[in-house]
Amino acid sequence: MKVVLHIVLCVLSVVLICSCGGTEVTVPSAPAPVVTPDVPPEVSPPAPEATPDATPENTPDDAPDTASEQLPDPLSEEIATALLLHFAEAMKEGYEKGHIYLHLGDFEFAREFMINFPETMLELVIEETTRINDYLFEFLILIEWDLEWPGMYVREYYFVGVVDGIPFVMINQYGVPEELMENFDTEKYELYYSSEHIDDTRPREHNGKKVVEFMDPDW
Repeated sequence: MKVVLHIVLCVLSVVLICSCGGTEVTVPSAPAPVVTPDVPPEVSPPAPEATPDATPENTPDDAPDTASEQLPDPLSEEIATALLLHFAEAMKEGYEKGHIYLHLGDFEFAREFMINFPETMLELVIEETTRINDYLFEFLILIEWDLEWPGMYVREYYFVGVVDGIPFVMINQYGVPEELMENFDTEKYELYYSSEHIDDTRPREHNGKKVVEFMDPDW
């Protein structure tokens, strides 16, 4: 069913494009309202400091351009990793608990479908962490699901990025918004989730369990 969910998202993305112009812990109806994740304080990024209005009264004529100083602090690897692991913990009870951590982008209308998706995450293992830009991290992970790939891990790419000052988990490239696309290699992830992808360079076993690629014909 995980494959079905991913394929549904992929197909929907094609329709949208045509119509408009991817550490160890273990369709659709009316658009659902965006839910802010219940992120513990220790993994919440600092809020940007308030800046005064740029008016003649409080901005000197020779004031430098401080636009870059008004941006929130870059997302730290510590915060991004902690959020992903909080999401994995919530997913032990399924998407009903875990969905609040997700940014779905153009597929926000599919949130209700996900909430009712009958699958839980048994374990998530982080293999690699890569900073893509100041506000986005890529995670190469292993996931053991209770329905799909029982007794084995599937390798996937997940992301953690900041949207409107709040960090969210993005379960594939389609959840990454346009404003976080700096240095983002879309073709890399499209190839990985295609039937053309075969990678024999990474470990095929973890903790005595088989590891498969997402589109691996072996599983």
